[in-house]
Amino acid sequence: MLLRGRSRWIDLLAGGAARMPLAGAGVVIVIATSAAGHSYSAAGFCAALYVLCAAVVSPQLGRAMDAFGQRVVLLIAAAGQASALLLLCLLALRNAPLWAIAGASMMIGLSSVDIGATVRARWALRERDPAQRRVASMLESVVDEAVFIVTAPIVTLVAAFGAAWAPAAITMGPLFGSTTLAASAPVSRPVRRRRHGPTQRRRRRASVLKPLWRFLLWFIAAGMFLGSIEVLLVALSVEHGHPTDAGLALSAWAVGSAGVALLAGARLAALRPAQVVIVSSIVMAASVAFLPLSNERWWPIAVCLVAGMGASPALGAGFARIAYRAGDRSQTEAMAWASAAMGLGTSVGATAAGAVADRVTTSDAYVLPALLGILLVALALVGRTERGKDRTAEARRPDRTDNEGHPDRPIVQ
Repeated sequence: MLLRGRSRWIDLLAGGAARMPLAGAGVVIVIATSAAGHSYSAAGFCAALYVLCAAVVSPQLGRAMDAFGQRVVLLIAAAGQASALLLLCLLALRNAPLWAIAGASMMIGLSSVDIGATVRARWALRERDPAQRRVASMLESVVDEAVFIVTAPIVTLVAAFGAAWAPAAITMGPLFGSTTLAASAPVSRPVRRRRHGPTQRRRRRASVLKPLWRFLLWFIAAGMFLGSIEVLLVALSVEHGHPTDAGLALSAWAVGSAGVALLAGARLAALRPAQVVIVSSIVMAASVAFLPLSNERWWPIAVCLVAGMGASPALGAGFARIAYRAGDRSQTEAMAWASAAMGLGTSVGATAAGAVADRVTTSDAYVLPALLGILLVALALVGRTERGKDRTAEARRPDRTDNEGHPDRPIVQ
């Protein structure tokens, strides 16, 4: 049983709570900036600064976790992010200048740990069976979807009592979720490093990314595809006079994604990850091509439900492939790079979709996600070959955890 043992339930539930800033930080920054009297353009600029800082820093924090353990990094980052969110509340209440709010937004990003990568790394090091790893990865995709569904109404409820207090709604993420994850991790032993030549650090950095570049390109394409869909669903709903339909369609996407992972995750885990990525990418791309074919209100909801069925299998198998190539010493960093690649793609895709939607009709704008879907499938096919040595290495890889079975403690070199 995958969830046997209290520590696994702690990782699952606390990891979900710790994802709240990931799901809501961009929204609360926009709300707080607007509450301080600034334009939505300025709010978008501050949110973009947050995304950029988080994308740059999270892989570095992942590397620190791989080297020194997760406990100290999680505690420091949680304190920094909670302080930055509360500072943003204070600045919004006092109608602070834009530069101050932009600085607080950057602080939130600079203290952002990729919790999804952190928890997936624990699963990857804890589970030696490749199939179990893939089931765990799909389970984490379910948690991702659930947190995005739950966080939005929480932020909306808090903002209804005072828009400036919206950032406080997600402080429970670092204060409760991240600190609980840190407490569940053992105290790390110091790392004893061999003496190396002056170029050893550069070689280590290259060794993390070099085997992953084909898969990181797929994650960028996935982010572009999903980001464009989110923006165009909103545009389509507004165009038809039913703006709330976008939320229903996105919820249907999340329901489809979570449902497949829960009901068929174990069976999908028995398949080759490359096959799962290809088929799931085709399901998403082909389904979205049907979005502009009907003006009925239920149509985008039904299409998104079907398209979402490919999301969690694709992402779960994608993270599993990253885990194969990265090795036990760089699990957190490698998965953080994958999340950063997807975040970068989401920003590009959303920006491009907004620009296209401003210039053409919404139905014509769906040509963009259709082309991005073709790109997604093409990159899945490019990375389809799974070398036999990867599976052999996975089966024979020695257990890198400590004597207590903890994945947190760094390898003593």
